[in-house]
Amino acid sequence: SGHPTFKCPLCQEANFTRQRLLDHCNNRHLYQIVPVVCPICVSLPWADTNQVTRNLVSHLNLRHRFDYGEFVNLQLDEEVQYQNAVEESCHVNF
Repeated sequence: SGHPTFKCPLCQEANFTRQRLLDHCNNRHLYQIVPVVCPICVSLPWADTNQVTRNLVSHLNLRHRFDYGEFVNLQLDEEVQYQNAVEESCHVNF
């Protein structure tokens, strides 16, 4: 379908969409506090593949409740995205 799929780093079950990974982890791993690398973060262009989160379920709920691709251009690095957001905010009429 063109959307990336992810493997659960807690049980290795695979082929989850972002939303299904969130649902799976909330349903199956809510109380598992194990240091892992977030598969969604690693898929982003600006990823730090060594970044470990101690509580994956909390991280997913805080950082991945929406699809980044709907809000940012994933072809640009994070600093360029930030500069674009600052520039655009100067042109917003309140």
